[in-house]
Amino acid sequence: MKTLDTAKIAPNRWTVPSRSNPGHLHVVVSTAAGFSCTCDGCMFTGRCAHVDAVKASRPRTCKVDMALGLSVIMAQSK
Repeated sequence: MKTLDTAKIAPNRWTVPSRSNPGHLHVVVSTAAGFSCTCDGCMFTGRCAHVDAVKASRPRTCKVDMALGLSVIMAQSK
């Protein structure tokens, strides 16, 4: 499946094109509580391809927790 393009429009806010309605953009927002999207799928199920596309487009860093001896991959907020 083709990856959806994302465009960052503000801190913690992206637009992602609709697959079912060409020319329409959905807005994905990241907050401390998680991600939300303006599409019907996210409103009804809490998950959607638009949020997944934004998560996949964000840079990731690897943080090592020396106390636990674990590597944790975290998404950056930028």
